[in-house]
Amino acid sequence: MRVDKSRWHRDLLGNLCNIKRGGSPRPIQKFLTDAPDGINWIKIGDAGDSKFISSCKEKIIPEGVSKSRFVHKGDFLLSNSMSFGRPYILNVDGCIHDGWLVLEQPKQFDKSYLYYLLGSAPMYEKFAQKAQGAVVNNLNIDRVASVEIIYPPLDIQQAIAAELDAVQAMIDGYKAQIADLDVLAQSIFLDMFGDPISNPKGWEKNFMGNLFSIKRGGSPRPIKKYLTTSPDGINWIKIGDTDKSMFISSCKEKIIPEGKSKSRFVHQGDFLLSNSMSFGKPYILKVDGCIHDGWLVIEQSPKFESYVLYFILNSPSLYEVFTNKAKGAVVNNLNIDLVSSVEIPTPPIKLQQHFATQVEAIEQQKELLRQQLADAENLMAERMQYYFS
Repeated sequence: MRVDKSRWHRDLLGNLCNIKRGGSPRPIQKFLTDAPDGINWIKIGDAGDSKFISSCKEKIIPEGVSKSRFVHKGDFLLSNSMSFGRPYILNVDGCIHDGWLVLEQPKQFDKSYLYYLLGSAPMYEKFAQKAQGAVVNNLNIDRVASVEIIYPPLDIQQAIAAELDAVQAMIDGYKAQIADLDVLAQSIFLDMFGDPISNPKGWEKNFMGNLFSIKRGGSPRPIKKYLTTSPDGINWIKIGDTDKSMFISSCKEKIIPEGKSKSRFVHQGDFLLSNSMSFGKPYILKVDGCIHDGWLVIEQSPKFESYVLYFILNSPSLYEVFTNKAKGAVVNNLNIDLVSSVEIPTPPIKLQQHFATQVEAIEQQKELLRQQLADAENLMAERMQYYFS
C-alpha cells in the first residue's frame, strides 16, 4: 500500500502518551507470593516472540503495589535496558519493575499500529541515538518522551496494521511449520532409539571418551591482534555464530593464519559443545575454522551418524547428566574429563543411517521453509522501513 505522508501528523511521543517508569519493592523476595489474590509481577521472562504479554510466572503480595507501578491490560510496555526498546502490549493487569517503561493506553493510536511503530528499525535508531553516552543502552522517560514521530489518521493506521499483521501471520506460520518438523524429527528419534540415558532398547553403551576424540578450544591472546578481514583469514567460531538450528554454517569474524597454532582447528562435520555459555548445547559444523576455549570439539567418528549423535547430545536427559556432573562449580562448566565420562548407547550403524536419511529429508523441507521465512522477514522489514522512516 502506498501512502501520502503529507497528511500525517508530527509530534513528540511524550505529548501523545503518558509515559511512566516501573518500580521494584525491595527486597523482592519478601513480596513474592503463591497466593491466589497475588498481583501479577511482570518480568522480561514473561515476554516471548509475541506482541502480547498474556501471563506471568510470579506474583507479589498486594502490599507491594504501592512500591511498584500498577499497569493495565491494553497498556504498552517498553524494555528500558534488557531487550532494549522492545515493545509489548499487555493482556494482563499487574505490576512492573524499574526495568520497564509503560505507555498508558494511548487513545489516538491503533494498538497494532503503535506496536509496529515502536518495534521498527527507524524507531530503534531514534532510541539508540537518545541513549548514546550511557555505559549501556538504557531508556528513561525523558529519552522516550523526546522522540519525534510522524503518524497518519486512524483509518490509515488501521490499514497499515492490517497489512503488517498479514505479513506477521506468514512469518509465524513458517516458524510454526519449522517447529513442527523439529518435533517430528525428535519423535522419530525416540521411536527408533529411545531415550539415550534410560536406554529402553538395550543398546550397548560406551563412554564418550572411548568413542570420540574430545578436545578443548584455545584462544590466541590478545584476540584483537589476530582478528582480520582478509579473505584468507580463518573462520573464528563463536557462540554468536549460532542460531536455533543444529548447524553452524557461517562466521562473522576471522583470524590471521598465525593464530591457528594458538587455537584449535576444527573441521566441517565435527561437533561443538559449549562448555559454559549455552551450557552443553551441541552444534554440527558446516564450516572449518578455529575455536576458542569456550568450546569443546567432538571429532567425527565412523561409529556415529552425525544426526544420531546430535539428538543424543541434545536430549534433556543427557543435559541433566551434564548438569549433575558439573555440580559444585561456581557456574556450570563442561570439560574434557566430564564429557568423556558420560555413557551413551551405540545403536547399529545401519539403523543410524536409516534415521539420518529421514532427518536429511526433514532438513531439506526446513531449508525451503527457512528461505520462505527469510523472504517474509525481509518483506516485513521493507514495509516497516517505508511506513515508519
